[in-house]
Amino acid sequence: MKKFILLILLGFTFLSCEKLFISPNPPNTPTENFDLLWKTVRDKYCYFELKGINWQSIYDKYRPKVNDQLTQDAFFTIVSQMMNELHDGHVNLQIPNTRYSYTYYSSLGLLRGYAHNFNDSILTNQYLQFGYGQKVRSTILNENIGYIYYGSFSTTLDEDEWNSIINKMVITKGLIIDIRDNNGGSVENIKRLMQHFILEKKLIGYTRSKNSATLNDFKDYTPVYVEPSGSFYGKKIIVLTNRRVFSAANMFASAMAEQSQVTLVGDITGGGGAGPIGGELPNGWLYRFSAVAFSNTKKEDIENGVMPDYRVNITTKDETAKIDTILEKAMALLN
Repeated sequence: MKKFILLILLGFTFLSCEKLFISPNPPNTPTENFDLLWKTVRDKYCYFELKGINWQSIYDKYRPKVNDQLTQDAFFTIVSQMMNELHDGHVNLQIPNTRYSYTYYSSLGLLRGYAHNFNDSILTNQYLQFGYGQKVRSTILNENIGYIYYGSFSTTLDEDEWNSIINKMVITKGLIIDIRDNNGGSVENIKRLMQHFILEKKLIGYTRSKNSATLNDFKDYTPVYVEPSGSFYGKKIIVLTNRRVFSAANMFASAMAEQSQVTLVGDITGGGGAGPIGGELPNGWLYRFSAVAFSNTKKEDIENGVMPDYRVNITTKDETAKIDTILEKAMALLN
């Protein structure tokens, strides 16, 4: 069997993520692979209670469909359906080097019923006047308002790069940080940006993980802090959000929302409030699911998203007129 691997897409370097170990040569049949995955999720998944999921009943529903004569296609369908019951954007199932891949948020659509609320072409051509598509963009808008677009927390800027950006913003009367369409990345990048907006060590939330297979048996909450460093920006800040803000970006929205000088404008974020763990089954399939839950400073889970202070949609009329309704609202608030 290939060595069990740990997959951390969020880069949760400050979390107490654990490696799981499987015996050297476990049986490699559909029934054994199914049971092993179900048990691993049972022991480590962190949102059963929050989502009202009875994992035993899920086993009773899908296990009778599994036998050792199933084709790979049929077995993958059944396992995907089981994992789908978690309704979790961090759930992935994949057979490497094949067409078989399952991701919850792309299959069912956490975006259904929500406006996109972001048009990069309008943002670039009407407001920024320079090339679009970069993951980090910064400028000063014509009303003396600082603007930073951070499109992915997988994009890392070092301290000198952030200091350069923040120093340019010091002259502005307010700052807009746009994280719309940010699907997450490394949580360390939350710290790298937030450290420029605080003057003392700040609690931004807690993490915790399961202690055993028992439903509510969790380890103690572990506090997560950010410490100040580099250039400081102390004026009003507005964070722009939409439904496509997931994972580490969702956590950034939560952490920033608790700062007194920060206002959130846009739509409710897409959620994803945990650090995922992943591994490899004996048959070589890779899986991933939420295991280390992040909560705000009130110990409230943010798995289902963060609500903005001002909920604003880009109207069809404004989009036709090439107006970013959400950005305009943010600028009006800072003025």
